[in-house]
Amino acid sequence: MPIGLRVFELWFRGILAHACDNKMETVRIGNKDGDVGAERALAKVESYENTADPIR
Repeated sequence: MPIGLRVFELWFRGILAHACDNKMETVRIGNKDGDVGAERALAKVESYENTADPIR
């Protein structure tokens, strides 16, 4: 593997790891604050009127 490609691979892995760490930290902070994350807020909506407050 050429050295430039190896450097790019290591750089990209670092960016990906950093992005995953940021996402996990954001979720951790939100959980401490009692904030509901989007993945926990999804709900079946029967009508447009119910979209304002889907969590009951």
